[in-house]
Amino acid sequence: MLNVKKTYKPIQIDIDNEESDDRFFSLGFTFNFDSNIIPHNIGFCRDFIENPNFIYIEADDQIHGFNTKAVSYNIEKFILTLTLLDKNKFYWDGSKSISIELDESNIGDVILCLKFIFDGL
Repeated sequence: MLNVKKTYKPIQIDIDNEESDDRFFSLGFTFNFDSNIIPHNIGFCRDFIENPNFIYIEADDQIHGFNTKAVSYNIEKFILTLTLLDKNKFYWDGSKSISIELDESNIGDVILCLKFIFDGL
């Protein structure tokens, strides 16, 4: 039996590309408005002032959040795949990666933010 990985389609994307010049970059993806459906959302960010050496990833709640240096991303055909390369995993299924479908209207801003978040790691 093939193990087919689910691709999540966000209904909302929040992007902080440092408009306020605070050296904080974040991407947030909301998959549904019902917090009882998991994953409800996922976000990742990098704070170059308070925690510059890590990317913080949080799915649904702070209890499931973690800092990591060992993470990579890839975008192929509008699919963003985020892969954890250390002991961390996503709580809802124990996987090491998540695939998120991007929209043509926001892929440029997402790519720009990803470049800022992953810069120098």
